[in-house]
Amino acid sequence: MLRPILILGLCAGLHSAVADASQGKRNDPATLSAKDRTSADLFEVRVFLPQTAIESTVDVGRVARSPSGGLLDTLIVYSLDDKKKILSKSLKDKAEHTIQPIRGVLSGFDVDSLALTSSTKALATIDWLHAGTPALYKDMSYTGQPGENVAEISFRYDLSPDFSSIRVFADVRLARNNAVVFKQTVTSIVQLKKRSFEQDENALLWSEDEGKRAKEAIVDSFRQMEQLIPIALNMTSADLNAFGNKNREQGFAAGYNGPIIKRGGLSPDDILIWSNGLLFLHVLP
Repeated sequence: MLRPILILGLCAGLHSAVADASQGKRNDPATLSAKDRTSADLFEVRVFLPQTAIESTVDVGRVARSPSGGLLDTLIVYSLDDKKKILSKSLKDKAEHTIQPIRGVLSGFDVDSLALTSSTKALATIDWLHAGTPALYKDMSYTGQPGENVAEISFRYDLSPDFSSIRVFADVRLARNNAVVFKQTVTSIVQLKKRSFEQDENALLWSEDEGKRAKEAIVDSFRQMEQLIPIALNMTSADLNAFGNKNREQGFAAGYNGPIIKRGGLSPDDILIWSNGLLFLHVLP
């Protein structure tokens, strides 16, 4: 079964400001070791937000592939790939058209300051992390000097494919002397309570009243990062093992699922789960 294809208007991933210990490494630690929480080393803090506007996303869904591996199978897969490309472009064009009113009401909204402020406040609450003054970069190609101790928070924000949610992602990364000691993606989502299955109807809710809901959602998402990032950096391997307990209750949050860490928060419908990283969902009242 092929995984859903998620096409982001911004091609974003973890910024490689400090080279991984090995190319293509996928098993960077999602928790810090005890010794990495006791070091007195000063970390340079880099905050990245290259976007200038909220992005749209599309999801072309799942496509089954035959396991036979024969010529017919290959031809079918190529045909499916072509159809997915055509469908992806069609969906992307529609999403880009639908998102324009939202971008319009968000024009001039200072998301850069939200990213920098939330990062500063988040790291200031972590007593074992000796963080320097955070600096904001719009250029993802900035790499600094090799061998530095670096804390990076790379933000991106978008609308879900159905326009029911505004999502902020923070790729949090710590490295010492070119070696990654921590990497986790933290996600903060705000979802419409009275949402529709139709993009246009959800888009109208975000854009009406000069974008009041959209602005509130973005502010709330970044403010949640002030709590989520410290939780992520303070997590232990024992916490991860507990999340994997087969008897632990599972939860669903705006299309994601995983073990429930906490229910409630800003509203009774809010939920914090583990989904290859911390993920918090706030449902607008």
